[in-house]
Amino acid sequence: FFLGPYKVLRPIGRGGMGVVYLAEHTRLKRRAAVKVLASSRAQEDGAVERFHREARAAAALTHPNIVRVLDVGTEGRCHYLAMEYVEGM
Repeated sequence: FFLGPYKVLRPIGRGGMGVVYLAEHTRLKRRAAVKVLASSRAQEDGAVERFHREARAAAALTHPNIVRVLDVGTEGRCHYLAMEYVEGM
């Protein structure tokens, strides 16, 4: 499936806020880790705002040990955060 300009390839992780997928930007052909807010969490008061606050906070950081935020968006009712993909455990 697609989220904005990202083609989702496969899940690579799961956490309290949702699922992280390996994806590829369709035009740039660059891989990204795309975190998707779980639809059940999106119904909770303040969850979407917390998700976007996390995105803004992460985007403000620049450090070699922290992945860069590439994009944040909404596709229908699906909220996602695209981050730099780093291979490894």
